[in-house]
Order: sequence, then C-alpha cells, then structure tokens
Amino acid sequence: MKKLNKFCFFILCLFFVFSASLIYACSGDKPVKTGSDYGNHSSAGNDNKGGNDTSDSGNGGGSDSQDSNGNETQDPNGNKTDDNNNSEVVVPKIYITFDLNDTNATPIEKLLVEYNKPFNLPEAVSSKKCFENWLYGNEVFDDNDVYPYETGITLTANWSSTTFHNGTIKYTASGEILGFAKENNTETTLEIPSDIDGVNIVSIGENAFKNNTNLTKVTLPTSITNIKNDAFNGCLALTEINLQDCSALTNIGNNTFENCEELTKIELPNSVEIIGDYAFSGCLKLTEFIIPKGNTMTKIGDSAFENCHLISGINIQRSVNQIGKAAFKNCSALLGIEISNNIIVIETETFFGCSSLDSIKLSIRLTKIDVDAFKGCTSLLNESATIEFISNWQDINFTTGNEILIEAYNIINA
Repeated sequence: MKKLNKFCFFILCLFFVFSASLIYACSGDKPVKTGSDYGNHSSAGNDNKGGNDTSDSGNGGGSDSQDSNGNETQDPNGNKTDDNNNSEVVVPKIYITFDLNDTNATPIEKLLVEYNKPFNLPEAVSSKKCFENWLYGNEVFDDNDVYPYETGITLTANWSSTTFHNGTIKYTASGEILGFAKENNTETTLEIPSDIDGVNIVSIGENAFKNNTNLTKVTLPTSITNIKNDAFNGCLALTEINLQDCSALTNIGNNTFENCEELTKIELPNSVEIIGDYAFSGCLKLTEFIIPKGNTMTKIGDSAFENCHLISGINIQRSVNQIGKAAFKNCSALLGIEISNNIIVIETETFFGCSSLDSIKLSIRLTKIDVDAFKGCTSLLNESATIEFISNWQDINFTTGNEILIEAYNIINA
C-alpha cells in the first residue's frame, strides 16, 4: 500500500509540472503592444540574451530601445519617450516669426512659444516709423492671453501711417509734436526744429510733455501756431521757454503750463489771441508776464493765472473782450489792473484774494460785477488806493461779495 501511495504522489507531481510548462508556453514572456507598436514593427528574432526588445519607431528612421527592465529611453534623434507606457511622446518646438515690413526696422529673432501657455510679444522698432501693433492676417494679434495655436505663425508689423519720429521727437504727418519718441526720456533741454524730414512743425499736441519732471528749457520754432491743452502741464523743473519768438502763435490751450512751478518769466508775441483756462495756473514763481503793446488778444480763460502769487502786474490789452472766472484769483502780489472797454461783465472771483491790488480802472461799458469778483482785495481801502470810476457807476449790477469795492467807492466819493 505504501508503494502505491508513493507512485500516485509521483504521478501528481508530474501533472503539475506539465501543466505549468504548458501555461508558460502558451502565454510566453512578451510585452503587450500598444497602438504605436502596430505598423512598422520588426523583431530581431528571438529575445536576445539581455531580454531587450528592439523595434522600428515608426517615424521613418529612428528607433527606440528598452532597458533590461523593459523601460523605453530615447531614440537616436533625441525624441523623448515614455518609460512607463512604452509609447513615444514628441514635444515639437513652436516659433513665432516676425515680418517687420520696414527696411529701417531693427531685426527680431523668432520667438519660442508653447501651446496654451502665456507669452510676451516684442515691440517692433524703426528709426522713422512708429509701431502700433502686430497683425496676423488682417487682425490685430496681442499677447493678453495664452498662445492659441499648435503650430508656428508669422506676424506682420503694423506701422502708423500718420505718426513718425526722428529718434528724439514723435510727430504727425500734419506737423504736430506728440512728445518724446521714447518713454521715460531724461533729456533736460529740448529744441524743436521747424522742419523734420520735410514736415513743417506747426503745433504742440495735447499732453505732449505733460508731467515731464526733467525738462528745464524748451526752444520752440517760429512756425508754431498752437500749443494745445496740457502740453507742458506739470513740468515742474521748466524754467525757460521762448514763446516770444513764436511769431505765428495764436493759441495757448487749457492747462498748457499749469503747475510749471519754476517758470519765472513769460513774454508773449503779438500774435497770441487766446490764453486758455488754467493756462498758467499754479506757476508759483512767475513774476513777469509780458503782453506787448499792439497785441490782438481777445480772451483770457477761467483761472488762467490763478495762484500765481508773485505776479505784480499784467497789461490787459484793449482788444480783450472776455476775462474768465477766477482768472487772477489769489494773485496776491498783483498791484494794478486796467479793464478793457470791451469788457461788459467782470466774472465770478476774477480778482478774488488779490490782497495787494490798490489801483484799478474799470471799463466804460461795464454792466455787471459778479459774485466775489473783488472779494479780499483789502488794499483798495488804503488811502493811497486809486480807482478810476466810470460815469455809469450807479447802473452797474453789484452782486454779493463785492462790498470792499463799494466801500472803496464810497470813501473816495465821501
């Protein structure tokens, strides 16, 4: 019986060994193919001794390989492969190229970008033209978002057809100065020619040099006819500008020299007709403002000289027919004024706070002195004060805040 049991055990062992061999033969030790393995896959025959498998990469000449653990590495072309998935992952390089469309432009290297990633476009620079934007086809292309394409593109520089520069100054085809060609310019002196590349310069544009704190001296050409709003507003260091040489100048715009705190003297040419609102307001060190005889000025705007504390005198020409509200407000050093016979109304607060004013001559056509026009003009009550009154004094409409002027009149006629 013992011999029979041993024999049965032996037969059972053989059965298990045979079954295991059969299962191994059926399954083998081969990797499962991925989608990329189908197609141009070629085997080197039986597995080599190291157990490595070599195959065609399917990209027309490169091949990938596996290490002893079956992980893929890199083909001879340097394409990245996935060690875990046994599939090739190629990351293509994407470039933006630039068509500058201008022989005077500085070349720009192609820009490496990534799909769906943020990027920054360079600005095109030309020695004459002013860059506006980049175009892709006919549409403006910017870098406010991520790069939207999986392939490279070419952008074309869009240059302004009306704005140019000479390396220092930006100007228009119509002859208007727009400011410095470069932002954050540190020049302290500026000389503007009358002609730039054949363009006749006739005006200084709005905000052209606004808040430039470096400029100390500006020389304008004689061809200038108009200095527009805010052109030199906030030029805190400006001490000198040659307006007197601008023989064609007719208009000084609103806020043009507002808060130019270092200006000490302004002399106008005969040609100036209009001084805009707040044109010289806040020029704290302005002591001389010269309007030559024969000038044909018609308007002095609202607050034109407000807070010019050091101006002692100003010659208002007979041609002036409008003096704006608060035009000389807080000109505390102003000593005397003569109101043109073309003035019918002295506006609200025109001479408010002119505490040194002790000599005035009023228009013979005056019909109204508006609210607070002479409020705070305390020197009119001095014994030395001189007021040349007009024959129709009783016909003038005095509004509130002009009690000092009325009191001065009563004292003189007592």
